Amino acid sequence: IIIVDEEDKAGYILSQNLSKRGYSIEYFDNGEKAKNKLKSSIYDILITGLKGKKYSGLKLLKYIREKNLNTDVIIYTAYGDVESYIKASRLGAIEYINKPVTADFFESLIKKLSGTEHLHQITRIETSDRRRHNRYPIKAPAHIIKREKEKIKKIEATIQNISLSGVLLSACYEFSENQEIELNLMLSGMSIYAESIIRRIIQIENNNEEMKRRYAGLEFKKIPEKDYHNFKKYLESI
Repeated sequence: IIIVDEEDKAGYILSQNLSKRGYSIEYFDNGEKAKNKLKSSIYDILITGLKGKKYSGLKLLKYIREKNLNTDVIIYTAYGDVESYIKASRLGAIEYINKPVTADFFESLIKKLSGTEHLHQITRIETSDRRRHNRYPIKAPAHIIKREKEKIKKIEATIQNISLSGVLLSACYEFSENQEIELNLMLSGMSIYAESIIRRIIQIENNNEEMKRRYAGLEFKKIPEKDYHNFKKYLESI
């Protein structure tokens, strides 16, 4: 875990408390130093304030998303407002927390993010796995899951080809590069959940503007461990 805080001493105190509980913690009071460390080291979780002289928390979050680092980001700030909350959410922050918060709360949150409080861990798919795995042309249904406040909307899609690290999907959906999407893949009666990111837009067909079917190559980011094992068995069977 890496903790960055230029706002006050709360981040340093949190790092000390979590270290005493057995967590591997690195603390920085400078966002730019933290960014340089992210270039050379792998972290599961980044906890950061918003303020920063050269490199703010939002800039660190944006850097992590642009580099596709497998690091969950928690914004932990004394300067929270609606605008920064919206920006952080759009950039993919896992949590946005206003100070002060106890170490007990953070420990329960860390356990939740790491999956240690659940029966099924999360399998992260490394970016380096792309193109290394065999691709299989298949025709199978899928759904794009859209969460709107408390409602969940499912958009029908079709799998065109698939590998252990990604899928080519077609749907009447406005894809955009680097957009993060939740998928529900239906493979021989199995329901597979995957958090994904769009890496490229392939093509558009049909003249009817309202019914244009678009193609996109998606890279898997996270898959529940149980689903991941079933997914591997499915690919081995074909």
